[in-house]
Amino acid sequence: MFDLSLDMMTATTLDGYVVVANPRFETTLGWTDQELRSKNIMEFVHPEDQEMTAAEFAQLNQGMVTMNFQCRVRCKDGSYKLLSWHAVPSLERGIMYCTARDVTDDEQLFRTFAEHNNQVIWMEDPVAHRTVYVSPAYEQIWDRPCSSLYTNPQGWFDAIHPDDKERVESEREAQQHTGIFNAEYRIVRPDGSVRWIRARGFPIRTATGRITRLAGMAEDVSDRHNLETHLRHNERLATIGTFAAGVAHEINNPLGAILLAAESALKRLDERSVIELAFQDVLVGTERCGRIVDNILKFSREESLEKHPAELNSLVDHAANLFARRAAEHSAVVGFELAADLPSLLLNETEVEQAIYNLLENACNAGARQITVRTEQLAEGVSLAVDDDGAGIAEADMPHLFEPFFTTRRGRGGSGLGLSITHGIVADHGGTISIEPRAGGGTSVCIQFAATRANTHKEPYDG
Repeated sequence: MFDLSLDMMTATTLDGYVVVANPRFETTLGWTDQELRSKNIMEFVHPEDQEMTAAEFAQLNQGMVTMNFQCRVRCKDGSYKLLSWHAVPSLERGIMYCTARDVTDDEQLFRTFAEHNNQVIWMEDPVAHRTVYVSPAYEQIWDRPCSSLYTNPQGWFDAIHPDDKERVESEREAQQHTGIFNAEYRIVRPDGSVRWIRARGFPIRTATGRITRLAGMAEDVSDRHNLETHLRHNERLATIGTFAAGVAHEINNPLGAILLAAESALKRLDERSVIELAFQDVLVGTERCGRIVDNILKFSREESLEKHPAELNSLVDHAANLFARRAAEHSAVVGFELAADLPSLLLNETEVEQAIYNLLENACNAGARQITVRTEQLAEGVSLAVDDDGAGIAEADMPHLFEPFFTTRRGRGGSGLGLSITHGIVADHGGTISIEPRAGGGTSVCIQFAATRANTHKEPYDG
């Protein structure tokens, strides 16, 4: 069996000296048994593979079994063949029993596949920290020669954009333990151009689970990133268009209050106190219009709306005051159950007032005569609820309530933007919003905000 085996078979000492080799060595490599005897296997290993082969010997000398270990071995004619080794040590006898198979053709098939692929295919030795193989696509994508990676295996990493290096380094450290690598990052090419790369790596293990190689692929995904950026830009433009339509809906509310105040002033010119109150309402409504427009302009400039520590109950009071005339028009009464000593929240006051006003407006539009605004302190934040005794919401409409332009009042002036905008405001504050039917009729809308950890201490006013 030893002489007839189609695999190369040999017995060596624990330090690698050949004791006996079967005829398959001569068939495959050209070396006879006599030529191999008393020679150390390391004499035939390719110089670039000797460090990892020595590490494999060290593992065998600790009693570990080698499975599918690959290295290049010199033939008698000076060429090299890639052999896949299995080895079992016998520490008591001081002998290693080894079999090897020629996998050079398998490697050639791999190289043919890799060299006709537009993705970079790579393989590295994690023990010797060297590049075993990198496909020609590396030169097209990184714009650096493949040979540079063999002399400097860190070359691909050195090209990574400075802003991405720390994140990729973290992924590489994790790879040392799991063998898995998955990251997207930018590289800077020698001409200064930037490309987006998606890289994936995986381990090649022996039968015992030991990682002998790390392999993977890297592809240029710059076109995809550019397309995504373009789509995000278009989406923002579309959203700005939606906001433009929403501006009319949102500004109509304070404009209505301004109009009512002005009309009251004109009708009561002989009563100075009424005129003063009316013009105060005009000022408040005008300022609110200005803040709404300012927020829209900030959005169009892709700036985040500023948030500051604020008291939710104060915003409820302000929004309710603005809504008072609107409630009177609908013969609705707004009541309050506001918890005392609520923690400050990090809020954009104009946005949150706008959201509260929208909820009050929706309650009136649903025919509510009694509206209750409640605030409550939670374990990790604050809740705001608006309960009403209106007509309620049909079950079939529930999944669509936050969709832009969805309304059940299309023929009565509804735009379908109020709840959609409110949902966006809440989401921008990291909060949640839910809508539930109330037992006995009506609707309850609940918003939850997380409490801010910001310093809410206010310096005394000295102006």
